[in-house]
Amino acid sequence: MNNQPLPSYYYPPKVQSTITAYYKRCQNLGLLLDKYIPARVIDKSSEKSNWLRDIIQQTKDTSESQKLFQAAYDRWQVMVKMHSAKPFFAELDWHLIVGNGGGTVLETDITLHHLYGFPIIPGSALKGLARAYAEAETAPTPASDARQATDEGENAILSEQEQQATEQKPSAEKNISVHPDIMHIFGSQQNAGTVIFFDAMPANGRAKLIVDIINSHYPDYYKSLEGGAIKPPRNDQNPNPVPFLTVTETSFAFALAPRKPEYQADVEKAQQWLLKALSEYGIGGKTSAGYGYFQAPNPGQKPANQPENTITQQAEPVEPAERIRPMLPEFRTAQELPHNECRVISPDTSLRQRYPNASAYLRYREYSSQDILLVISKDFEEAKNWAQGENRSCIVLKTIEHEETRIVVCKPRPKKGGKVKQKNAKK
Repeated sequence: MNNQPLPSYYYPPKVQSTITAYYKRCQNLGLLLDKYIPARVIDKSSEKSNWLRDIIQQTKDTSESQKLFQAAYDRWQVMVKMHSAKPFFAELDWHLIVGNGGGTVLETDITLHHLYGFPIIPGSALKGLARAYAEAETAPTPASDARQATDEGENAILSEQEQQATEQKPSAEKNISVHPDIMHIFGSQQNAGTVIFFDAMPANGRAKLIVDIINSHYPDYYKSLEGGAIKPPRNDQNPNPVPFLTVTETSFAFALAPRKPEYQADVEKAQQWLLKALSEYGIGGKTSAGYGYFQAPNPGQKPANQPENTITQQAEPVEPAERIRPMLPEFRTAQELPHNECRVISPDTSLRQRYPNASAYLRYREYSSQDILLVISKDFEEAKNWAQGENRSCIVLKTIEHEETRIVVCKPRPKKGGKVKQKNAKK
């Protein structure tokens, strides 16, 4: 019989000794749940509840971690502000568990920030919730006819080949009647939606976690359903409580942004749907048991997790002291930029000051023209006839750094079988 003691962790001996030496210094909840689970907790479910309480206490309100969480939250505010989003807040009505069904040796999981380890609500989950609410609660309105006409006008600029390719793509959506506004805002397999949903963050990076349980009172009955003779659900069966982490007494900050400036009205509509869905449908797991519901927002109410010595932020994020330039892609000579990434914009004084000798100015992807500005060299006069809002393909000639703007000088991509007409070209 093997009488060797159980290992502290299911790792090689050297790794075990390292973890044991540094375990108490770890303040990242995500790291503790993912990598530092003791062997006793894996082997005995009765040990799990106390261990979860211990790691909550270990990572709770330490000064260093709270500074880190606050800094991450401040960066999130700056980021969403740069995308023309205005954060709004909603407070949990009771408990919240998102990602409870994730893969883990603990049977239950929770969605945490992949770097900092505090709970978040993924933007994909929020988008799915808002769309589900809109599809269930929204009836067709006369405005949808105008929306459909707008979409048809936008699709008219596509080439015949692109339209044929789109029509030939198999899609289940063709057999489903969906409100045009919903398709426009949330998108489809062929077209991106007009609204961007960001991950929701706990206000000021502060979230309260507690240990809850799922208690199966009739384990023998449920096991018998998998096969064999059915055992009746009787009260003499031993309950099997499964502990898990939940969020409570926490306010979350949400943010939605327009994919293009002209879609601001869509953001307001999507925000109304999301707030309704959070208070009426709930988000995450166990909504039928009351989890995942949020209170209707009150503009004058202070978030539950707002520290006393900070100013309540209910409308707009704090203005950054200076503009933060995002990471920009590199461009190489002769690189082709596809038409769906280059959109003609109207030249104004600011654009002309940065690059006066241009036949046309274009916006690249979703970057601001302050960060990346595509220009067509004056040698290609055909670009002067390009209309604002058109999508055009370009080929990179060179890149110029002008103060905080990366100016990419391009030429039009020639049509198949043709050449680009260049001013003063040799005959």
